Amino acid sequence: MAAVLLSACSSTPTPPQITGGPIVVTANPTIAAALDATQTVNNQTEIAATVAAVLTGTTAPPRIPTIAGDDRPTLPPTWTATFTPTDSPPTATITPSPTPTITPTLSETAICDAFFTVNNIKPGQVLAWKSKITIYLNAVPPDSKVRFVAVNHFTQKNLGADLPGGQSNIMELAVSNLPGTGQYDWTLVVKTPNYGDICKQSGWFLATGPVSTRAEESQTR
Repeated sequence: MAAVLLSACSSTPTPPQITGGPIVVTANPTIAAALDATQTVNNQTEIAATVAAVLTGTTAPPRIPTIAGDDRPTLPPTWTATFTPTDSPPTATITPSPTPTITPTLSETAICDAFFTVNNIKPGQVLAWKSKITIYLNAVPPDSKVRFVAVNHFTQKNLGADLPGGQSNIMELAVSNLPGTGQYDWTLVVKTPNYGDICKQSGWFLATGPVSTRAEESQTR
């Protein structure tokens, strides 16, 4: 009896059997190797496909690598400026200034050649007291004028007139407006700004009074 007990005590004890709780099944070595080859598999669909391939002897589908999230900062969207056409400002219209017409300066000879005059006083002519001295003038430059002067030969009293240029003129001078009777020396000139007095003409005449006297005759000799 003692021997039986000793033999029973010296043998390897049998662990107690667990009859409740989850059943642990050792994984198929082939399936484990296939899962290890895929490293870490987080997708349940991929795990099921790998196990099914091992059990059926087919090739497991390639594993789709998990793409880690892009941790780079999100750049702001690129803004493209929209071109808005702008009307050009109105262009100023340049009006050309009229070119001034330069009038060539006439020479003294050219002025006198063009100048024309005629009168009714011949050298030594006797003019009645109620008569008129008439002079016609033409072709006088616009910047010039004509001067007529009658000077008493003895008293040096005179009477004259200026006529503008640039137009035709007729001058009438009443003999009765002279400063007296007697002999008169007259001159007519064109007065110019560039050449002074030019185109000179001269002569003399006798102015009689209302009644002829011997004294007047002495002054006309």
